[in-house]
Amino acid sequence: MQFVQTLVDILVFLAPFALYPKVGAWSVPLAALLAYFYCGLLELSKSFFDIFGREGYLEQAGNAWGIRQCIP
Repeated sequence: MQFVQTLVDILVFLAPFALYPKVGAWSVPLAALLAYFYCGLLELSKSFFDIFGREGYLEQAGNAWGIRQCIP
């Protein structure tokens, strides 16, 4: 999972530089949108490792974002 985390971090960091030649100043908002999507997808993939909530990942993620959990 750390490899996937590293790949997402690199993608999020390099996205504005890669988008700039094509979209110009729009690269910053588009990079933010990409970061939001890929970081959310990464959190979702992490939750698949602990589908029953036995290791506390789901509760930890919910408390960090202030979200109530639907899973008892």
